[in-house]
Amino acid sequence: MEFLHVVTATIIVFTIALLLGKPKALPDHILATWLFLFLFNTTGFFLLDAKSISFHGWKNGLLQFSDAIVFLHGPMFLLYTMTLTRADFRLRLLYLAHLLPFVIVLSLMINESYYAESPYVPLIETILKIFSLLIYIVTVYVRLLKHRKNIKNIFSNAEQKNLGWLFILSNGFIVLWLVLFITTLFNIVGTMGRISYDGRILKSSTDAFLIFMCYFGVRQPALYRTEDHTISKEDQDITLEVVNETGTGKGEKLVTVKYQRSSLTPGQADEIHKKLLVLMETAKPYLNDDLTLFRLAEMTRISPNHLSQVINLLEGKNFFDFINYYRVKEVKKIIWSTQLNHFTLLGIAFECGFNSKAAFNRAFKKFTGTTPSEFKNNRPS
Repeated sequence: MEFLHVVTATIIVFTIALLLGKPKALPDHILATWLFLFLFNTTGFFLLDAKSISFHGWKNGLLQFSDAIVFLHGPMFLLYTMTLTRADFRLRLLYLAHLLPFVIVLSLMINESYYAESPYVPLIETILKIFSLLIYIVTVYVRLLKHRKNIKNIFSNAEQKNLGWLFILSNGFIVLWLVLFITTLFNIVGTMGRISYDGRILKSSTDAFLIFMCYFGVRQPALYRTEDHTISKEDQDITLEVVNETGTGKGEKLVTVKYQRSSLTPGQADEIHKKLLVLMETAKPYLNDDLTLFRLAEMTRISPNHLSQVINLLEGKNFFDFINYYRVKEVKKIIWSTQLNHFTLLGIAFECGFNSKAAFNRAFKKFTGTTPSEFKNNRPS
């Protein structure tokens, strides 16, 4: 077991170095900090398994610190998720409130007489850890589901934007939570004394979880640019809110949409719509495969919230479909003109802003009712 802990710790250190060596991105720095905290847990596991090491002085203090750090993993997971899913995210002093359980528990641990007076304190502490982790895991799940629902209102290419690995990471957290819960349950049933954390299953599961986290975490790019974090308070929530939805008798749905904190008048919406259509035809921003709602808003000098509202209401599309409609239109124009005959269909798609074959085929079929190959074969000679 000691060897596994050493390997895990080495991988964590290497991953932290890679994360800090990447171009400046807040999610990478948050993840590096979180892994650094996990490094203390791995060190604690090693000390517990190295039976030749006596627990006194700084070693005992390190174990106490490692134990209390469990209260920080939930907040760090939520903080990391927020940096990836919110374009308006900024570090605020208010977030320091999440540190209070850690500070309180660590203070109690340092005061060893408090533990001696009440053997049930460690049990209560463990139960608090269980509830704390569960609350944060559920909160992260809710935030990820909201992000996945809102992807097409922000990004023009959705590949690698749904943060699927964070869902898997959440599942891994649930597995660790279940191991901790079952271990605690057995301790309660077996003995009401001090809880032991040196179970092999919990430690090996944690090591496996950390290795997985390092591998995928270093591969996750930031979804937003630094400039996207400077949007106004009005634009902090561009998610559509469906107020009323009824059938029309033709199988279609009439959807009444309300935008939170929107002050846009019909006249202003028409002006923005005209300005947007001119920009799409002249500057062709859709050719940028990394185009987002925030970048288009920057080009038009229109708030993201108002721009999203105009696209959804006057175009009848979300941002994703609006941009890909223009990309498909450009692909059709190129195929029809035969100006890039030396290109493959996929090559033309990439030139027009698509970044994957699957996304291109889906969009082309959606807006033309035919596949790219069929459209090319039916063009006039």
